[in-house]
Amino acid sequence: MSLQIASPYIRVEDANGLPYVGAKLYVYQPGTTTLASVYTDDGLSIAAANPATSNAKGEFPRIYIAAGTYKLRAE
Repeated sequence: MSLQIASPYIRVEDANGLPYVGAKLYVYQPGTTTLASVYTDDGLSIAAANPATSNAKGEFPRIYIAAGTYKLRAE
């Protein structure tokens, strides 16, 4: 079973409400600094970059993870 992280997208903004271009979204195994495996498809067969990078709209690409608990950090 897979879970979609973005619904439909996680969007980040700066203090002025403008899109934060180039922000990084890290997905970690809980309680660690170990990056989790993330994927571009719900079948979890195509690996995605971790961290993901926000686009010109401040949106991160849609990524999928295996069911479970994770820690997300955006910077």
